[in-house]
Formats: sequence, structure tokens, C-alpha cells
Amino acid sequence: MAEAEEARLRRVIAAGARAAARLDTSSTSAKLKQAAGRVAAGATAQHDLALLCSRQGRGSEADRLLRALGMRHRLSVSIFAPPSTATPSPAGLCGAPIVLDGVLPPAVIAGLQRALRPGAAFWEEHGYPTPCFFSYRHDLTASKPPLLLVEQAARLLQPLMERHAADLYPGGGGGDGSVAA
Repeated sequence: MAEAEEARLRRVIAAGARAAARLDTSSTSAKLKQAAGRVAAGATAQHDLALLCSRQGRGSEADRLLRALGMRHRLSVSIFAPPSTATPSPAGLCGAPIVLDGVLPPAVIAGLQRALRPGAAFWEEHGYPTPCFFSYRHDLTASKPPLLLVEQAARLLQPLMERHAADLYPGGGGGDGSVAA
């Protein structure tokens, strides 16, 4: 199944590349629209192929495909790995988010609201809006105090999350001491 999907995506990518190579800006509006559609389909297929490669553990190939699309960051290939069968999911766990009210101090919440409000410097400094997704990784095992507000929030939430994970996965649920923000 994956081989057939990969072959299909590669055909769409090739068609998009051919359309881009033949693109003649003096063409009629209808022909330009048709060529642009093929180019866009090729780019979408290239992104989808990068996801497929990531799911198959082929990170280097995913990197090459994404770089060609102008992307500089991607999620770790381990994010796309199928869940381990060694640790069964607890009964009743449906994958819903955990809601914890009142666990962050008001000063931290106010700081996050200020830093992430619409129009805040964060968005321009980090290239938003962006057509690609990326996240940040923070080491929560470091002995130095957290400097960034998001690290402070993560450190405050860490013991709560560890207790919750211990309830869900008795005997250990793993973890590498980092959090994606």
C-alpha cells in the first residue's frame, strides 16, 4: 500500500515539476491557471511524500523533500513512528487533551498572554504566518533555571504531567525530559 502511494506521489511531483519547467507567463490565463494547479499539486504531493518518508523512518529523504519546498524545520521522525505495542494504552484513554485549570500562577499566564497576543513581536520574529508547521523543544532536565517564559510554564506543568502519566502508565510511560512547545 505504501509503495503504491509513494509511486503515485512521485508521479504527481514529476508532473508538477514538468509544468513548472514549461510555465510560460505569456500564456493565456486559463493555461496559466492549469499549470499553476499542477505545480501546486506537485508541491502538495512533495509535502505528503515527506510525511510518508517520515512515517517510514526515512528522515534524510524527508529533509531533502522539505528543503526543496523551502522548509527549514520539521518534527522528529520519532513523532511519526507508530505507537509502541510494548506499552498498551490504558483502558478508557481516548486521546483527549488534559484540562488543568488554575495550575499556572497568574503572572505566568499574563506573561504568556502578552507575549502571544495578536500583533506581539513573537509572531514576526518567528516568521508567522508561515505555510509550514514547526515546534520548539526545551530540555526540562537541565539544572539551570528556565529563562524563557514557555520554559517556566513547562517546568511548572512538568510534575503535574508526570503524575498524570504515572496514573495512566503504571510502571513507567517513558519520557526523555523534554517538551515540545
